[in-house]
Amino acid sequence: MLMDVDVEQDPPLDLLALPNETLTTIFVYLPPPALVALIRSCRRLQSVCERLLYSNIDIEEDVDDDVRDPNAFVTPIKTDGCCTAVRRRPYLATVIKRISIRWTRSRRNGHRNGQPEHPLRLAPGITSALKCLLHMAASTTTLILYLAGFRGSYREVLDQCTFRLRTLSLGGRVAAPGVHAFEVGASSDIEWFLQHQPHIAHLHL
Repeated sequence: MLMDVDVEQDPPLDLLALPNETLTTIFVYLPPPALVALIRSCRRLQSVCERLLYSNIDIEEDVDDDVRDPNAFVTPIKTDGCCTAVRRRPYLATVIKRISIRWTRSRRNGHRNGQPEHPLRLAPGITSALKCLLHMAASTTTLILYLAGFRGSYREVLDQCTFRLRTLSLGGRVAAPGVHAFEVGASSDIEWFLQHQPHIAHLHL
């Protein structure tokens, strides 16, 4: 004859009963899509996961994949969205440690038939938004900017930034008329900036 035996079971774990420090230790191993899903679940997890998500900003996007007219204005959607989010929630800027923004370009808008790559016509406000992000992210120690097709000056976005970098990587600019392509990444373009960054240990131009 079988007898019913009462087996004690552990109560289900209440995730929200854990302190923020423990949640951070757990969630730090999650990929960005999982963090985004948790951010959308409730305000408590939003507060924890937003700080993890924005501590390492890693953006890569094809900035002109859908652009048929080379004279049309281009808006890097992911970059603009990130800049807007930090501007609207300034507390996020305090947790940013690493910024990597890479713009790539579709083949039809790149080098073709031996012709040089044409510069991007960025939508009004994009350069200013990027500059605002970098100014706010004063705790950043790693900065990687590969802005394919960008004709502006590094000074436009880096001037008056107060972070103390350990790693700096810049590239992707398009030469202006009358400037040889190899001069685009010349260190003289940011020499003024490097003078105020004595802690840089890794530099790539």
